[in-house]
Amino acid sequence: MMLVTGAAGFLGRAIATGLGPQAITLSRGPASKHGDGLHITADLTHPNAAQTVLSQLQGREVSGIIHAAAVTPWSQEPDFSQDIVMAQAIVEIAKALQVRYVYFLSGWNVYDPQAAVPLSEDAAIRPTTPYGQSKADVEAYLSKNLGDTKLVNLRLASVYGPGQTSAGLLTNLVHAALTEKSLSIGAKQTRRDYLYVGDLVAALSELVTYTDLPSQNLNLGSGSSVSVQEVAETIASLYKARAGTDISLQYDEPLHEAAQLDNVLAIGRAQRLGLLQQNTPFSDGLAAYIDWRIHENIL
Repeated sequence: MMLVTGAAGFLGRAIATGLGPQAITLSRGPASKHGDGLHITADLTHPNAAQTVLSQLQGREVSGIIHAAAVTPWSQEPDFSQDIVMAQAIVEIAKALQVRYVYFLSGWNVYDPQAAVPLSEDAAIRPTTPYGQSKADVEAYLSKNLGDTKLVNLRLASVYGPGQTSAGLLTNLVHAALTEKSLSIGAKQTRRDYLYVGDLVAALSELVTYTDLPSQNLNLGSGSSVSVQEVAETIASLYKARAGTDISLQYDEPLHEAAQLDNVLAIGRAQRLGLLQQNTPFSDGLAAYIDWRIHENIL
């Protein structure tokens, strides 16, 4: 069995659904549609969270923890110190259960923005945002404190797809297309690596079956990147194909390109492990996301 934290969030819910009955889900709220098996309601930032979780896992064999719970930059007042508090609970749970692996959902944000692309797992760690710093801090804390439990830090590209509602370039532009029939972008050349959520779930579902992996850092991305302008043009084209309506595209003046123009991840290590064999084209993944929002009436 795999314990999946943050199971009410976009990534945690998708991962738990992909794992099916072998997932034990954990979130602050009651169970919804994010798993078929046991659900544990607990807040990992509370002092007694680990004991609450352990009391409900008695008699169950848990081989790994997929730690997807995290403070996000989109909270009204994000307190990134809570990430370490949750990591402390994860260490306590992992040691008590003697799990073989903890898989931590980290991100590309931990890398030095001046590092050459594609960003390899050996690139320098020098995050420049509180979110990236928090990811790096949790990686370091888990590495230092997990003891015999092996740690796999999954450094993710920007994951997108059905189920996603949090703010971000893709979600903001799709919302604008559906509601305003107009897109406004503040950059053209900035490029980002986008990983379709179904591809992430497929890779992770395979990864957790491996029993002889050493602790390591592992990039999970698409192996390519898309510019802000290409994102906007693809959304406009997809919307027109569905609604027969043109979407106007406007550019802010002046444009503000990101300090890190490209964040494409090197994914050779993951591919050599047999992961990321499923590679959804960006336009197909974006079409699936737009269709999901229309079907669910999430405008």
